[in-house]
Amino acid sequence: MLTRQQFVRYDVETKPAGALLQTLLLTRHVLFVGASLNDDNVVRLAYEVEQFHEKHRLKGSIGTLLDVEDDAVRWQLWARKLGWIPMRGDDIQDRARTLEIFLDAVAAYASDDASWFLDERFDALNGGRRELVAQARELYQRAAGAGEVWQPLADALAAFGAGSGSDPEAAEERRWRSRLLSG
Repeated sequence: MLTRQQFVRYDVETKPAGALLQTLLLTRHVLFVGASLNDDNVVRLAYEVEQFHEKHRLKGSIGTLLDVEDDAVRWQLWARKLGWIPMRGDDIQDRARTLEIFLDAVAAYASDDASWFLDERFDALNGGRRELVAQARELYQRAAGAGEVWQPLADALAAFGAGSGSDPEAAEERRWRSRLLSG
């Protein structure tokens, strides 16, 4: 049971978060992970965005929900507003594990950043290729000091983290310059 003061203050205390959610729903395709969509306030905010979409003839859904509960009724309720991706599995634990695997795959494909690859802080991840990593770092040191003609090679190796442990500011500058040049 809410007191009158709690009821009156609810909108005051949560309006900024609601405005942010509506802004995201209007300007981005939101990925809902672990959301039940049972909160009446979230439902109201999404409904207002849907009404805005209809009034201004905007196309497309406001987001996608990754569902582990396998709730067909809720899916039907939200079908016009959200893309719905049910996770496969025999029970909620299997579906939750499928979700974890899916999110790991998304994270793996979301970035092509390999700046950690030769970084000494990640030596435990080099798959037993310590000698090769050491040689790449040595090549970086030699190329970085060999003059301007070798700088592109040093920059490429710096993009893989080969400059870790050397002058951090210079290494970071070379890493960013390499990223800018590559694309």
